[in-house]
Amino acid sequence: MVIFLDNKLLSLLNYLMLAVFILALAVQYNDPDSMIWMVVYGLAAIVCCLASMNQLHWMLPATISVSVLIWGIILVLKIEGGISFYDLLLSSWTMKSHTVELMREVGGLTIVLFWMITLSLSNNPLFINFFNIRKLNKY
Repeated sequence: MVIFLDNKLLSLLNYLMLAVFILALAVQYNDPDSMIWMVVYGLAAIVCCLASMNQLHWMLPATISVSVLIWGIILVLKIEGGISFYDLLLSSWTMKSHTVELMREVGGLTIVLFWMITLSLSNNPLFINFFNIRKLNKY
């Protein structure tokens, strides 16, 4: 069975994620630990730029994926108690508790993780050959 990968769709999604990461980077200025988040979102944006120029080696997003996965697991283990979806996303833009802050940080890491995995797998020749993936068109 042949799996087809539409490079135009992947390219469009990549530009969308680039915009998301740049926006996330821009809104970090008032965060107490803003530098680390600027680095995370900045690296993700750089990876998106490299992918758009066909200059991305699959190991870079794979390395970032492993890093943010480990960091996310550490943050999840720090979460105490439960939190409602309303409190997490809809009740206020302010941090009502440390748990809300941790959950939002895990959410940001999850977005970075999933996109880095996507870019890593779509650029990994071993993965592409193993699953018999054929690219429909070039970027």
